[in-house]
Amino acid sequence: MLAVNVFTSQGLPLPGCDIRLTGTKGVLTPNLSRTWHVWFVAPAGSYELSASFPGFDTVTRTVEIKPISDVGRWNAPDHNLNVTLTPID
Repeated sequence: MLAVNVFTSQGLPLPGCDIRLTGTKGVLTPNLSRTWHVWFVAPAGSYELSASFPGFDTVTRTVEIKPISDVGRWNAPDHNLNVTLTPID
């Protein structure tokens, strides 16, 4: 699982961002969206994440979804991603 949160450089949430997670099989559909939080449930592996919002530069980066531990738990910091968008000059 990957939870993505998007903020401005001032730390304000940006609800309604276009957040895309792309893997080897294409763009994934978010499993849950709430204001500025988006959750994806996907197998462990590398993915391309992009976040965009009108008037802000688009952020694109590679993210790694880590596997669940041997005892069936996942480490929250490994699966939470805060993204900061900067206004276009």
